[in-house]
Amino acid sequence: MAACALPAIFLARPSLAQPRTPVKKTAASTAPSGRFRAAAPGVETTIPPDFEAGATFSRHDLVEVLAVDPEFGERSFSKSRSPAKDVVFTRNIWCLELSFKPMRMVWVDVPSTEGRFDRKQIWYLLYRVKNTGKEVARTVTGEGEVKSELVDTKQPVRFAPRIWLESWDTQKAYPDRIIPVALPEIEKREDAGHRLLNAQELLPEAPARLLTTIEMEREIPPSPEGQDLGIWGVATWEDIDPTTDHFSVYIQGLTNAYQWVDAKENDQYVYKKGDPIGTGRKLLEKTLRLNFWRPSDIYHEHEEEIRYGYHKHPGIERFGLKPEEQVDYRWIYR
Repeated sequence: MAACALPAIFLARPSLAQPRTPVKKTAASTAPSGRFRAAAPGVETTIPPDFEAGATFSRHDLVEVLAVDPEFGERSFSKSRSPAKDVVFTRNIWCLELSFKPMRMVWVDVPSTEGRFDRKQIWYLLYRVKNTGKEVARTVTGEGEVKSELVDTKQPVRFAPRIWLESWDTQKAYPDRIIPVALPEIEKREDAGHRLLNAQELLPEAPARLLTTIEMEREIPPSPEGQDLGIWGVATWEDIDPTTDHFSVYIQGLTNAYQWVDAKENDQYVYKKGDPIGTGRKLLEKTLRLNFWRPSDIYHEHEEEIRYGYHKHPGIERFGLKPEEQVDYRWIYR
């Protein structure tokens, strides 16, 4: 007797997180974040955008101009300073919203340069960035009043992430590394797209997938009210020193806020006439620092022990953190 063919819907593994009937394809259904399972309350941590009004302006001397003419623009009959001194630089500031899940670990066979595979424990952080469509704008009113205010722009923002992990215990820094063989293993745990064999028939939108740090460099569209057009990425690290019990993850690219400092020696700028432009200048990017700790040992490393945030306990004082640094997260310039 010939086997009776079952409809495709019965061949798929059911899931409470997926709709049971075909959905109408709309602009909202194509959102990259729509194919990932919704996390239970408290699983994801969200860092709101930091719209710092003070970041919209800064004051600097034009050192390249003053190196050629220290008295540029000054007049003997006027007490006003040179127009090349204490110049105000203004800019609008945007900032993305960041959400992340707990730091996790996965064992992966990583190919080595000797042509063999090494079994390694990979640390990874799953995160999402969202453009709220707002920015801080510095404006001048008709009465000459200067103010900074939060405005709606509805403009896309280019996200160019730079992520690294620093151990408080060893002072070692670990840049985020692209580990292709780790992505399939991570997606098996985190990606909802693999759960339906006939997902394309049930859900017309393209399956979402985790993006590496390189792939995350793209334009992030603003999320309209009621929609989430954020995108999910994953940062991965290997060969973390097992003695690391306290560490921070640093993320740059979430905002265009920055500061710069022109170096001085004996109260004189380092830049000299004829030097390449920018000599002695240090650019500091606004960076998000996420703090973590784990009460563990070097012999049995597992993700259940990793905690997000700052925890005050005996021995923590050896790191010499200032009161303002004893927080779960902090925006800094570095």
